[in-house]
This record gives sequence, structure tokens and C-alpha cells, in this order.
Amino acid sequence: MDDRFLIGQPIDEAAQLERNAEAAIVWLAPSAVEVLRASKLELDELGLVRWPVPMKNGGCYETPVVNPFHWLSKTEDANRRDRLEWRILSVFDGPIDIQMKKQNTERYLRAAKEHAGK
Repeated sequence: MDDRFLIGQPIDEAAQLERNAEAAIVWLAPSAVEVLRASKLELDELGLVRWPVPMKNGGCYETPVVNPFHWLSKTEDANRRDRLEWRILSVFDGPIDIQMKKQNTERYLRAAKEHAGK
């Protein structure tokens, strides 16, 4: 195997699942959750928060999700968190399915900002 390529079950799983979420977020698939569990690392150490990811089938999958505000956790970072949120949400333009994804993403970003600001 060349050191520039990743192959195997986790990559196959990610490729199958990446379009299932009804939000623009980075979330951990079941196999990644198992690796995380075995590592004994805390979610916060890795910039992750637990959140119910809305899926296109109408259900939710509760899993660790990357917190884009993790490294902006100081009180004085509040304006930077707001600007980042605005930049993420400003790219959503289009029909109702895009607006639904925007709303779900906005809900997640609110929760992630609150978590980072603690």
C-alpha cells in the first residue's frame, strides 16, 4: 500500500454514510465511535460534542460531531465564533431541501457554540 492512500472498512463506511446527514456537519460513523471508545479519550479533548445528527430518512443518529468552535472557547473569542457561524451559514442558498439542511446546521452550530463558550 502506498502511504498516500487510505483503504479499508472505515473509508468504505464513510463513503456510504457521508450523504445521509441532513446537516452540514462532520460526524463519526459507528466504526469510528468504537475506535474512540477503545481509546478512552474524552470527546472534549478531541474537539467533539455528542449530538443527535438528523438523517435524511427522518431519524436521528446520536454520535460525536466535530465542534468547529472548539479552539475558540475563550470569552474573548465570542465575536470570532459569531463570524465563523455566519460564514458557514452564508453558503446555503437554494430550494427547500437546502434550507432544511441550513436549519439543522444552524441548530447544531448554536449547541456547539454554547458548548465551546463554557
